[in-house]
Amino acid sequence: MTTAVPRSYPQWAPWRVVAIGVAIAAGLIAVITLLVMSYSYYQRTVYTPLDHARIAELRQTHLDKLDAGEMDAADEISETIRQIDLDVRTAFFAHQQRMHIGAWLMLISVAVCVGAIKLARKLGQQAPMPPEIPPGARPIERIAREMATARWSVAAVGLLLAGLCGGWITANLPPSTGASSEPTAPVDPARQWTRYHGPTGDGAISGESNPPIQWDGKAGANIAWVVPLELPGHSSPVVWGDRVFVSGGSKQAQKLMCLSLSDGHLLWEQTVGKAPGTRNVTAYDESVFAAPTPTVDTDRVYVLYASGDAAAFTHDGKPVWSIELGVPVNSYGHASSPVLTDGLLVLQFDGEKAHDLIALDTATGKEAWRTDRPVKASWSTPTVIDTPTGRQIVTISIDGVVSVDAADGKVLWRVPGIGGDADGAVAAAPIYVGGQLIAMDPYMNELMAINPDPAVDDAQRVVWKHEYEPEFASLATPVTDGQRVYLIGAYGFVCIEAATGKQVWMHEPEGDEVYSAGMNSAVLGGGRWYVPDGQGKIWVLATGDKYQLLAANPLGEAFTSTPAITGAAGDRLLIRTPKKLYCIATDAAGAAGGQP
Repeated sequence: MTTAVPRSYPQWAPWRVVAIGVAIAAGLIAVITLLVMSYSYYQRTVYTPLDHARIAELRQTHLDKLDAGEMDAADEISETIRQIDLDVRTAFFAHQQRMHIGAWLMLISVAVCVGAIKLARKLGQQAPMPPEIPPGARPIERIAREMATARWSVAAVGLLLAGLCGGWITANLPPSTGASSEPTAPVDPARQWTRYHGPTGDGAISGESNPPIQWDGKAGANIAWVVPLELPGHSSPVVWGDRVFVSGGSKQAQKLMCLSLSDGHLLWEQTVGKAPGTRNVTAYDESVFAAPTPTVDTDRVYVLYASGDAAAFTHDGKPVWSIELGVPVNSYGHASSPVLTDGLLVLQFDGEKAHDLIALDTATGKEAWRTDRPVKASWSTPTVIDTPTGRQIVTISIDGVVSVDAADGKVLWRVPGIGGDADGAVAAAPIYVGGQLIAMDPYMNELMAINPDPAVDDAQRVVWKHEYEPEFASLATPVTDGQRVYLIGAYGFVCIEAATGKQVWMHEPEGDEVYSAGMNSAVLGGGRWYVPDGQGKIWVLATGDKYQLLAANPLGEAFTSTPAITGAAGDRLLIRTPKKLYCIATDAAGAAGGQP
C-alpha cells in the first residue's frame, strides 16, 4: 500500500510572492515616472519665462503705445504682460519642482525594484524540508491565510508608491490663493529694507551701499523697470531678498502685493479684510487707505490699513493670520506704520476715543500687551531703540515723547513739550543716534536730544534743545549718518551736529532750482542724502560738514512715499508713486516689468 506524502510548501513562500509583487509595482512606477518626465521635458518650452513669444509681442506693442503717447492703453498692456508673466513663471517653477521630485521618485522606485528582485531570487533558491505537521492541523487553511497576507502586502506597497507618484504629478500646481512657488533666497537680515524709513527707522541702510546718483524717469535714464500698481497708497515698499512688498487700497479693496526686485513682475497678491467703502474709514484721498508701510522679517510680512485691518503672510503669500482692530477715527486717516521687536508686531493705534500701543504675537496675531496712551492722536511711527538697559519703544505726539518697555509695554519715561496744531498732527518719528534719542518739534522749529536711561529723572532727561532758523518740513523724519542729523526744511536743507545740536550748515536753493518739501522723508546711503520734494524730484546731496548738491533728478510724476534703498550691494532705489513702482539702478537699460 502506498502512503501519500504531503506536498512541500516552505514557510517563506508567501514572502517571495510579496517580493515579486513589490518588484513589479516599483518597476511600473519607475516606467510611468520616466514616461511622464519625458513628456514634461518635451513640453518644457511652454514654461520658458525668458523667451515667451506673446510677452515679447506685447512689450513691443507697449513701447509703441508709449511712443504714441497713449498712456492708458500702455498701462492696460503692462497689466496684461504682468499677468501672463506671472502665469508663465508659476508654471515654470512648478515644472522644475515636478522634474526634481520625479527624478528622486524614479531613483527610489528602481532601487526598490532591484532590491525586491534580489530578495525574491534568494528566497526561491532555498528549499528546506517541510516542517512536521502536527496532528489535527489544517495546512491548506494556513497557506491560504499566508497567501492572503501576501496579496494585501503587495496591494499596500502598490498604493503607497502610487500615492507618491500622484503626489509628484500634482505637486506645486499654481495655488488658488495666488501664492508664488518661487523660493526666497537666503539673505542677510541686517541688509534688508524691512520697515518704514529703513531697517532701524533712521533712514539709513546698514553696511556699504552705492545707490544711483542720477536718473530721469520720463526719459528712462537709469530706470531698471517700472510697473503699474493696481491700487494706490502713501505706503512705501519694503524688501526681503528679491521680494518687494507693497500695500494698496481703495474704497473697493485692500491688497498686499509681492513683486520681484529683479524685474518687477508680480509674484503674488492677497486681499486683506473687507472693502473699506463698506465701513466708515477716514480718508481725505484714496491713497490714505494704504498709508501705513508694511514690515517684514525672516518668516513673514505684516500689513496694516487705515481700516484697522492687520494681517500676516508668509513670503510666498500664504495667509498666516488676520484681525480687525476696529476703524480708528481721526482727522486725516491712520498713517502710523507697524514695527517689529522680539517676536512682536507693535502698532500705534490712535483714534478720537482710544489711543493705544498694541503688541501682537507675530506668529498668531494674538494680543501680547496693550498700553493706553493718554495723548492726542499722532501719525508718527514708533521707534525701536536698543539701550544699555534694554529695548524700548518710543512714541511721539503733541503731548510729548513717551517710552515703554518693549517686553511688556510698561511706561519707562516721559518728556513733555512737543507743539502741534489743534488736531495734533505730529508725523515725524524720533531717531536714535549716539545713545541719544533725537526728537523734532516741527511747530516750534526745535530739535531736542533725550537720554533714554530709565534711571534718569524725567526733569533732567533732555540733554540739549535748540531752535533753528529755517522752517522744518513738519511731516519728514530726520536721517543720520551717526555723527550728524539731516533735516528737511520747508524750502531747503539743514545739517545738525548730533552730539551737541549745533547747526553745521543750512541751505535754501534759489533761482531756477527751488526746493519745496513734500510729505516724504529722506533716506541716506553711500555717503549721500536722498531728499524728495513735492514735485516728484529727488535731490541728491553729499553728507558731511558742507552743503554739496550732486544731482536733482526728476521722476516724471509726483509721489508721497519714502524711497527704499535695496539690492545685494545697496545699489538700487525703489520709489512708489500712486499708480506705479519704479526701480532705479545705475546703468540700467529698462527691463521686464515694463518701460516708463
